[in-house]
Amino acid sequence: MTLDDVVRIKNYEWTPNEKIIFKIANSLSLHGHSLVAIATAQWIPDNETSDSNSFDIICLNVFMGHYPVKCYLLICRETRATVIIDTGANPEAIIKKTSELGGKPEMILLTHKHPDHAEGLSVLDRAYKCYT
Repeated sequence: MTLDDVVRIKNYEWTPNEKIIFKIANSLSLHGHSLVAIATAQWIPDNETSDSNSFDIICLNVFMGHYPVKCYLLICRETRATVIIDTGANPEAIIKKTSELGGKPEMILLTHKHPDHAEGLSVLDRAYKCYT
């Protein structure tokens, strides 16, 4: 597999065959059968459901170059208290949307520390002073 192949996979331009997917899974310590199911659309996550009508869940697509990254805002309808989940690579877009929605960030959560999910943390922390 070449670097160009990796870029094509990352940009959703090519889905490799099962043998290659298992090699990728093995090198990343992932479960091969699960990765194959995801890559071949045999498994997709359930639709988002809210446990209560007290919160709005807003999904933002922020981009790191051409690579889409999901950021979520969980906003209490009553108090506007907001949790930012994954800061992506475009914190300015998150700040703008949060302001448009009247959100009041009180917490920033990261699902993991890869740059596409955590790169905006320092900008958001300076803006809201709520990362713990």
